[in-house]
Amino acid sequence: CIEGLRPDIVATQETSPQIVGHLKRALPGYYRWITISSITKGKTKPGGITCAILYNSRRFRAGKSDYSLFNESMPTKSGGMGFGGKYYRMIIWAEFEPIGDAADLAVPFVFYNAHLEPFAGGSNARAKQIQAIEEKILPLHGEDAVRVFAGDFNEGAAGIVGKTLRKHNFDGHWQSIDWILAARPARIVEGRSIRFTEQTIPPSDHQPVIGYLVFDDQAP
Repeated sequence: CIEGLRPDIVATQETSPQIVGHLKRALPGYYRWITISSITKGKTKPGGITCAILYNSRRFRAGKSDYSLFNESMPTKSGGMGFGGKYYRMIIWAEFEPIGDAADLAVPFVFYNAHLEPFAGGSNARAKQIQAIEEKILPLHGEDAVRVFAGDFNEGAAGIVGKTLRKHNFDGHWQSIDWILAARPARIVEGRSIRFTEQTIPPSDHQPVIGYLVFDDQAP
């Protein structure tokens, strides 16, 4: 899927070290990675699954990046199962500057990738997680920051996560519980879900979503 479509920026969730290694071997020389280990220069290596960001280094230069695990003391580098959650959850983000042939098509922006609490019983935890994002993570980058948000939010657009992000002018495309959103002047256009129809057993209960990132002075 990634090899065929070659998106410029990819958000992954539940990314084990084995998956990172597999994708690095499958996509040599094309993508660079932002992970907890790359942010901490190898000093922190989570023992479990994590979120990661892949980006096309020929078209984008990564600036500051960081992450936080979800708990009552966010932003924090420890925890991950706070707010009554039962699973290790986090948000990772990075600043990107367009370069090369993308320099005339985009402006610098912040890209967020979050994985929130799953299942119907996690709605209270998700409400607290998105509140923490709203109150503690988004303000880190200032009111004028251009923002793009992707992730596995584990609920549909009508839930508290969608309502909270729409308050901050995020809109875009979602497939059930997986989202790509942007806040103006950035927009997601031609968003769509990628269906796995050829496999007898789908590789995941999630379907990837993809779209074009454009800006207000570009054609819709």
